[in-house]
Amino acid sequence: MKAVIFCIALGAASGAYAATSPFNPDNLNPAQLTRVAEVCKTVLGLSPDERLQGGNRTGDDRLDYWTSHYQGCILSLSDSLRTMGEGRTQGPALPVAGRQFMFASPHEVARRERLACSSLGVDLPADEVNSCVNGLSETFFAIDHPIE
Repeated sequence: MKAVIFCIALGAASGAYAATSPFNPDNLNPAQLTRVAEVCKTVLGLSPDERLQGGNRTGDDRLDYWTSHYQGCILSLSDSLRTMGEGRTQGPALPVAGRQFMFASPHEVARRERLACSSLGVDLPADEVNSCVNGLSETFFAIDHPIE
């Protein structure tokens, strides 16, 4: 009987560890992480269920060997949000109609990247938006062009 109880307790405990927490490389607070995830999903059209791609990458050494564009978006926008500071007023993430990010034209990708960065805060200085866009572009390039 004790063995059965032990096995049940062990199974319950291991189930608690099996639950995965959201990807949060910069340890943003829940509201910030929700904001960043919303921008990645609604503005860029990325999905947390995107298939992971393997490869060694140049650039951001925080990209895991197995990563996705969604995780790259979370990483890059989290970095940008942290450098902007806590006091920024955030506007709504604007949904983008059209093709999925993976099938969008280069012009459309650039437009979405700028809109995603602008969505992080209202009245951001142009240099902060440009820095954010450059970070996103470099991250996506690194994901798409792994070195082996």
